Amino acid sequence: MGLFDSLKKKKKPAGKDKEQLLSQLKAWHEAGEYGHIIEAIEALPADELDYELTSWLARAYNNKGNNSDDGEQYLAKGLALLQGVETEGRNDPYWHFRVGYSLLDLEREEEAVPYLERVLKMPKSKAVCDDLDADAETLLKDCRPIAEFLKNPTAQEQAYYEKKSVMVAIPPKELGDDATLTGIPEKIAAIEGVEMLPLHDEEQGEAMLRIRHEDEEYPLIFYFVPVQIAYNGWKVRQEFTEQEMKQATDARMGLAVDMPFGSDYMTSYHLQLKIMDAVMPDAVAVFDESGEQLLLGRWVRLAAESAVPPPSDMMYVLQAVSDDKDEVWMHTHGLARCHVPELEILGANVDNYKPMGDLLNATARYILGNNDAAKPYEGICVGAIDDETPLVVTLVPWEEAIKRFPEHLNGGKYDRKYDHHSYSAAIYCYPSKEAEKQHDYRHISRLSKKLSANGLYFYTKRETDYMHQRAQERLGIMLDIARKTPENAIVKLGFLTDDAAKEGTEEREHIWFEIVAITSATTFMAKCTNTPVWVSSLKNGDIGTYSTDIITDWRVYVGDQTLSPDDAYML
Repeated sequence: MGLFDSLKKKKKPAGKDKEQLLSQLKAWHEAGEYGHIIEAIEALPADELDYELTSWLARAYNNKGNNSDDGEQYLAKGLALLQGVETEGRNDPYWHFRVGYSLLDLEREEEAVPYLERVLKMPKSKAVCDDLDADAETLLKDCRPIAEFLKNPTAQEQAYYEKKSVMVAIPPKELGDDATLTGIPEKIAAIEGVEMLPLHDEEQGEAMLRIRHEDEEYPLIFYFVPVQIAYNGWKVRQEFTEQEMKQATDARMGLAVDMPFGSDYMTSYHLQLKIMDAVMPDAVAVFDESGEQLLLGRWVRLAAESAVPPPSDMMYVLQAVSDDKDEVWMHTHGLARCHVPELEILGANVDNYKPMGDLLNATARYILGNNDAAKPYEGICVGAIDDETPLVVTLVPWEEAIKRFPEHLNGGKYDRKYDHHSYSAAIYCYPSKEAEKQHDYRHISRLSKKLSANGLYFYTKRETDYMHQRAQERLGIMLDIARKTPENAIVKLGFLTDDAAKEGTEEREHIWFEIVAITSATTFMAKCTNTPVWVSSLKNGDIGTYSTDIITDWRVYVGDQTLSPDDAYML
């Protein structure tokens, strides 16, 4: 008969039996075998659970909660046990400490503070005081800043991956113990347009380089870093083959490059992709930590070889987080490294989050394409409604925006205790010029139906020019497919607008066409599939012969996929 079998037959675990039990509980605790503690104490009759054993059980549940994937239920049960012996524990500093510990681990830091502060004020023996007070002070260092933040939500210091751009090259096979940074300077120096610069005095001795590119200086830091590509919050940007994804998820070490962005956001991003490709040209993937996205190595190579940056929406990810009330909080990751705020939409829902996301992307494109940080409350025209009404948005600092909603809003202060609390702004709109003058901004949900039906978003000239160049760089791919099966290709053509023709400007409207036939190496026949707005000489359904020079974008249909110039790595 075992110890616990004998205890079950008794009304109280007293005397030597209890001493043996407590000794065993202590041994299990020191060995981290919290499940054994729970099993043993819960096997006892309910009337045998005195204050001491209940405290042991609560402590075991707390510790198990911190070492389990479904820890919240254990932590909640531990707290409930402690609350059930509040009368007995009221004068016990350990009880106050354990309650504070439970509340902290349940992310109820505000409630934990008074219990932990009580520990410091309570009388206790010298031996107990030294250890327990030190532990309470340690927990308070975690709790107090969060409690203060929740009382007065204000912008916090940016994380390192927001202050600069952090990317990690993932090798196709495990790096050996002999992996070194030797040879990196020569690889960086070989990038076209890069000039190597001497390090400043304070940078000597670091694994650093300083370079100049297009009249801007960039300090670069290189280091090997452990990686684990398994977090499902990262956005996988391109189509990995099964083998490529296995190589990426099997990797345990990568080569990181930290680089602050210069004043030109898109150029800086493009430069870092070139650097990643240079230092590890056979990388199976690049983890863009600042943008919380996983990039395919073949795509990075394609982007690095281009004369122009990739599309601006590759510089950030847009996340939409819903809750049990169907509220949707939309926010970006990756813009802060550009010295601009991350963008958010608060108060969206499952019915309108798609047009809200289109609006957010249009705002991000405007900021990145114009290289414009956009001041708070400043009007930004990102498109039009019904082809006539300007769509003017503005950025409101998140600290101000959350005041307009209940405190438990999805994306409110309680969702910002640990992150999303530095450089970020919510998007609102101005319904009129007068409202813009008065900074009388309104929530954009009032426009969601109109945007869904009639929203027209602008692209900056710079981004359109880049789109044109990327389409031209990879034009041969589209033409090869169109020659064999013209029905499997469509193209966007840029036509001078009526006003541009009159005023001698280069303003163009970009219109989609279906390929009818490839007529020569530089010409093709195509049918207009849009209704032009600013080109009166062209109508939906018109067929004409055009030069390949005016192709500003294209799509090809391959199997069940629709591929763009940015998907050329797949073709």
